[in-house]
Amino acid sequence: SGLRERGVGTAIITNTPTPMAEATLEPAGLRADVLVAAREGLPPKPAPNMLLHACECLVVEPAKAVMVGDSRFDAGAAQAAGVRFVGYDGIEGDPAIERLSDVLALVDER
Repeated sequence: SGLRERGVGTAIITNTPTPMAEATLEPAGLRADVLVAAREGLPPKPAPNMLLHACECLVVEPAKAVMVGDSRFDAGAAQAAGVRFVGYDGIEGDPAIERLSDVLALVDER
């Protein structure tokens, strides 16, 4: 992906249980460096724990991370974790985007 070419680590964070998440993501061709799905010990979004775990796995400080999300739970998790939130698919954020490819321009700005 364009993010990998730019040296940016990626994570998919979902409240969906791991087996279901993998079964959904794989056929869609969606891959990330880290998958953080519902599991014991990590409360679901909007709690910040899943997002903070992804940051730890990617070795990135939350203040330097960006979360793209399409729900109020995503926005809440980002705010609680101190991560910049980018709204997608009609969800308000700072900023909001309409296409996932728009994330590349945000990364290039940094």
